[in-house]
Amino acid sequence: MLDTAALPEFPAYTCQVLVLALAAITARVLPISVKYHPIFFFALVTYKLGEKINPDPKRNSSQLAISGFMGLISAVLPLLAIIWFFIPLVEFPLFVDWLILWLCLTDQTNWKAQLKVKQALDKQQKLLARDRLSDTVLRDVSKLSPMGIAKASIESMLLHSAYQYFAILFWYLLLGPLFVLFYRLLAVLQQSWNIKQPAFKHFSTSINFLFTLISYLPVRLFAWSILLFRAPVKSFFKMGKTLRQFDKQYRCGSFCLFYAMSHSLKRQLAGPVFYGEQKINRPRIGDFPPPEAADIQHCRRIIKETAMIWWIVIVISSVVIMISG
Repeated sequence: MLDTAALPEFPAYTCQVLVLALAAITARVLPISVKYHPIFFFALVTYKLGEKINPDPKRNSSQLAISGFMGLISAVLPLLAIIWFFIPLVEFPLFVDWLILWLCLTDQTNWKAQLKVKQALDKQQKLLARDRLSDTVLRDVSKLSPMGIAKASIESMLLHSAYQYFAILFWYLLLGPLFVLFYRLLAVLQQSWNIKQPAFKHFSTSINFLFTLISYLPVRLFAWSILLFRAPVKSFFKMGKTLRQFDKQYRCGSFCLFYAMSHSLKRQLAGPVFYGEQKINRPRIGDFPPPEAADIQHCRRIIKETAMIWWIVIVISSVVIMISG
């Protein structure tokens, strides 16, 4: 990895783009197995930490919220502080950027898991498909039909791509590697202490709010870019109106993704889900037929095409900055 000091003719942003491209290629060609991924160990630690600092979910809601915020600080701040002190000591700081990005870009692992779900559905192995899907989603999959499995698989792939790929590209170019690491660790906490689980309903209030706030802009940009070449112009205006209604009523930032993919695939998404014994009545999105196993592959193709749009914009902006500099 090259240091910016060794390439004075390159602007810092151009070096960032080069590092980001190299990290994205590395993450795709050499994805780290979930069992050996540092993020996996962090998730295990935070899960155990949640059991320690949230032993009684029936406590006062304000006390639970404060405990959750303190848990966030105790889980994330030490790691960020260590890396913050470590970076100035490294001779090639862009190598640290590449390493952080490689560890944070984990969408490829989810895609491989969803491909196995599709293969099981193609062979009409419903129980196997449920089992493979359960590794990547928090919802209860025990009663899902093949249509429900396909829908959940599409939504999982869409969410992972938005929050663990596109948002990371966005925030690295805007605020650098430390913020990306903070965002990625926050995403792990948001999953480990998910607010949809009754035990963390109040405990994870601050974590969920912060994660939703940080991911709001990149996720919205990703959703709009999905629609860019695949839906009529009127869908753009309708999407804005629909999302304002959904955000006000359901307070779920993922509806923009479901809306965009639903209108791109011409398939219905969202709808009620179960988390344990708790049923969440989400609205169904799209007046289209329900998805099938083949739509999992179609969803991945749309995500790849959207990624290409983002990379074209990133490269063009880098060239413009380099020429103007």
